[in-house]
Amino acid sequence: MRAAARTLAVGGLLVALSAATSTSWAAPQDPESDSGRNSGGIERTLSGKAGLSAAPAEPTVRRTTAAAANAAIAAKLRARLAAPDARSVLGSEYSYQVVDVGTGVTVSSRDRDTARLPASNMKLLTAAAALRTFGPNHRFNTDVLTNGRGGVFVRGGGDPALTNANLDAAAARTADALRASGRRGGSINVFVDSSAYPEASLAPGWPASYVPSAARPVQSLAPDGYYGSSPRTVVGRYFTERLAARGFAARYLGVYTTPRGSRKLTTAWSSPTADIVKYMLLPSENNVAEHLFRNVAMARGVYPDWANSSRAVRRALDELGVDTRGLNLADGSGLSRDDRVTAVALTTVLRLAADRNRHPELAAIFYGRGLPTAGLTGTLSPASGRYVTPPTSCARGKIWAKTGTLFDTIALSGLTYGSDRRLKAFSVLVNDRVQDYPVETTRQYADRIAATVNGCY
Repeated sequence: MRAAARTLAVGGLLVALSAATSTSWAAPQDPESDSGRNSGGIERTLSGKAGLSAAPAEPTVRRTTAAAANAAIAAKLRARLAAPDARSVLGSEYSYQVVDVGTGVTVSSRDRDTARLPASNMKLLTAAAALRTFGPNHRFNTDVLTNGRGGVFVRGGGDPALTNANLDAAAARTADALRASGRRGGSINVFVDSSAYPEASLAPGWPASYVPSAARPVQSLAPDGYYGSSPRTVVGRYFTERLAARGFAARYLGVYTTPRGSRKLTTAWSSPTADIVKYMLLPSENNVAEHLFRNVAMARGVYPDWANSSRAVRRALDELGVDTRGLNLADGSGLSRDDRVTAVALTTVLRLAADRNRHPELAAIFYGRGLPTAGLTGTLSPASGRYVTPPTSCARGKIWAKTGTLFDTIALSGLTYGSDRRLKAFSVLVNDRVQDYPVETTRQYADRIAATVNGCY
């Protein structure tokens, strides 16, 4: 057996991981990470208790023709974005694009091909790549094996949302399997095996303060909702506790690679990929995104380090027909300062997600209620202050979009029905946010763009 490193190596240096945050340029904090931390986990997020709205509904009344609706959107955006207050708040480093989903015609745009920091809008690309690679029904595995000599190994397969309930059930099945093999009691040594991923390190462009405050160390074995420096250890200790509750003298001994020839006792299966993607998008769960980023690489047969994971996600997007030229996909969550994405890449993903005839595998993003709903769910819920006051409150329940926030970046990309009852895809990327205004003000201007596309404002 080979012992794995027990400290987190970052760039060849051993660093202490603390939950401390910083507001400096060198070590910014992603405000949206708090949304994921407060989501209550995958079960609560997807159970309806978190306020999931009904599936996106098409308006019953067409108020105008497609040509008139698109002309009105273009004219209003041109006038509103030229106003002095908008120019002051948005600054000069912003892009947007509005596209008619059915025809692919650009209704209005500004610097749509300019690659900018996407913040958590990166998760839209991660979602599309994961659904393209795995399909909506794939489940990730966490195996429990034994060496036959009193050693039990919990081997992570990259489950992005490994719940205590799944671990407890796996511990119960493990106890039954051990008894069936003749072991009625005695000492059991529990180890965890996270060798499916490389040893945890900072993604390119991650300030050190992000770990574990905005994202935990990326290990293939981690508990759902956990933000701390030792995810695999938490899993090992909890599993050991549950095994001990079934009458075994179990003790946790640390991180080791499962010996060859070990016998599988049971497998804990994850939620379907479609549900995991929705869980990532609704509360903007960074940890889930980083697991999916690695898992896409593993599924495509390459070692899941940061560089190979980036290449694997890009390959999946290329297969979907997304133009990835000029994009830099440094991580899966959008925390990286090195990420660069264009508005046109984001609207392309949204158009694909809205085409359930050609791309049913992507349905979870839009038709499966994966995107936050304006003024109702996820990071667009009333608690976020989005779409709850005029002039954007008219769009409550009518816009489905992924948010993105870094200290200098605001992003909003999604779908809405225009006044012609036709779907429009939009993407807004604001970089170098004007610091004279609160972040909420910049968000409100992004929300106004979306409400203009809807036609209610």
